[in-house]
Amino acid sequence: MNISKPENEDLRVAGEFIGMMNLVAQGYNPLKQDEFDEFIMLEDEDKDKVLDALCEKFNNCDLDWLFYVLGVLLSPNAGVIDQDSDILVIHPRQIPADGNTEKSEG
Repeated sequence: MNISKPENEDLRVAGEFIGMMNLVAQGYNPLKQDEFDEFIMLEDEDKDKVLDALCEKFNNCDLDWLFYVLGVLLSPNAGVIDQDSDILVIHPRQIPADGNTEKSEG
């Protein structure tokens, strides 16, 4: 199965969506800042605009696909990540015999 890889733009937009959601979860309005560039508290009259902005951002970030890609990469069947490690490291089978993990040019 072939899956297209995410581009930096895909990750940037998904990060913006998650950042907006985090602000809303903390009670802030991700669309409004004060004179010190601090986010202000979310007022009832702004909730419709914030929800619309969140929906638009979500529709542009394809978060479902990004999580699918992540699931494939983390899957034991993919052999990309060392399943015996407590941290994300490349599976030993993926490391060349010379130990050089840099991408070769050519």
